[in-house]
Amino acid sequence: MDIRKKSGVFRADGIRPELSETVLTGCDNRAFAVLYEEEQAFVIHGLASVLANGAHKLALRLLAFNQTPEGYCQASPFAENAVKPRSGEYGHFASDEFSAWIVPSAWEWFLYSGDAKFAAEVWPALDRELAYIAAHLGGDGLFAQRLETSKHASNMNCGDTERRLFMDLVCWMGWRDGARFARALGRTTRADELERLATAHAAAIRRAYLQADGTWRTFADDKKTWIHHGAYAMLLASRFLTADEAKALVPRIARPGAGKMQALLARGLLEYGFTARGLRQIANSTWYSLCDPQWPGAHTTTECMFLTTTGFWDESHPDTAIADVYSAYVLGVTPTTPGFRTFRIAPQMTKDLTFAEGRVPTSYGTIEVRWDRRDGETSLAFTVPDGTEAEVVLGGRKASFSAGRHTFAAPVSDADLADPFAALQADDASAGVIRYEHVASQPYPTPDYVYEPFFDLEKVRGLEQIVLTAGANRYADRIEVEVATEAGRYEKVTARSGLSATDGKAPVAFDVRTAGGPQPARYVRFRMTDLPPVAANRHAVRLEEIKFLCSE
Repeated sequence: MDIRKKSGVFRADGIRPELSETVLTGCDNRAFAVLYEEEQAFVIHGLASVLANGAHKLALRLLAFNQTPEGYCQASPFAENAVKPRSGEYGHFASDEFSAWIVPSAWEWFLYSGDAKFAAEVWPALDRELAYIAAHLGGDGLFAQRLETSKHASNMNCGDTERRLFMDLVCWMGWRDGARFARALGRTTRADELERLATAHAAAIRRAYLQADGTWRTFADDKKTWIHHGAYAMLLASRFLTADEAKALVPRIARPGAGKMQALLARGLLEYGFTARGLRQIANSTWYSLCDPQWPGAHTTTECMFLTTTGFWDESHPDTAIADVYSAYVLGVTPTTPGFRTFRIAPQMTKDLTFAEGRVPTSYGTIEVRWDRRDGETSLAFTVPDGTEAEVVLGGRKASFSAGRHTFAAPVSDADLADPFAALQADDASAGVIRYEHVASQPYPTPDYVYEPFFDLEKVRGLEQIVLTAGANRYADRIEVEVATEAGRYEKVTARSGLSATDGKAPVAFDVRTAGGPQPARYVRFRMTDLPPVAANRHAVRLEEIKFLCSE
């Protein structure tokens, strides 16, 4: 599907016109023919536009067919496979993490499609997958990773058998969403059992990864809280956290490198109502650039959101798509029972948005929504299709509506929409210092990966110097610094090489001043290459601190 295809499905002020008139679905059927491992794409809010063309249903059926007797689903099976795998045949990407995604992904598909007949067809495969996960839980209640199925999104080779927060969250989502799926099919006893497993696994996650000071480990055996921003994004997007935990976590998260994790983080921020920050995550990446009529590359969202034009690699990853951000959060339309038989309209707004309108297709008909914000009040006009019921939540008010055209209004002031993170690092920033602690990449099997952490300084500042400290760790050998005053318009301003020989306790400073004085910058992006070793066959960047020294 061409992401630049003008559809009129969504429109809002304060969002760039070329994006607001576009459906960003990220892939076409070709992607599913080649990259079935991307079944995980739809786990956080499915896309109605993709449900309509049947690709997701096809992928679920393919994964269910390529399942071992024990319940393991081959992560990226070939479409031409005609023989079901035998015990121990894990496929060319042997990954328990990718296998486990089938359950939350299938629930998301069922929730949005309401196709009970196909749900009953695919349920036995989901139940076998859940039994497989249960068989590999350790005594501590966490998933016990075996070597032979240890590939995952952060490691393309077998060998990482650590207990990882990201993997345990995927398992927890399997129990939670498996229970929802079973209950919707009338399998009450199994649903109750899965809910108990979800509760037990959530408790195990908190025991292993949540520390006394409220920070989260991302590897159970690490003594430090090295931040894997993908795992932190998943804590938010899966809605695992309490509201207070989410608010405490958000300031610690830098923009993840991979596009799929950036999309997760945007959704996670919006899940907890941090609307302005969530929409900035999108604006600060490269989704807008893909909508540029002059863009010469593929018309699909990419895995890492690098703007590449070198072939199919990295250019068709639906888990980086963001169309649902606008329907599910800005319009606020989400199903509460499969197929939108009942649904909720709970718009999320920012001070910069005064209206939004859009259409959400369902099997019952199209849901149309428009909201306008003026003089401290928000008015909502919407259509409820025949056979459905809607709950509207707006400005602290709540009401239910049956089929028909309706209006609703509630007071919503700018104060109600204040961004709780607008004064990021307020005390330090007022003194000209913005500080981030414990910034780290995911571990990679070789040093030849690129880590690109991104930072938003919240407004254009006069940037004079950036200081990195690795502490007991080592630096990447080469670090480039890019800055921008507008999202996506980066220029390289400085670089240093040979840093791997530098003692991590010795700070590394980058002077970014121009001949005329401080460098104007709001956005800062690093490009770190030749990553240092942190363990056998593991390379990662682990920084104790990054400081941005600014003049206002």
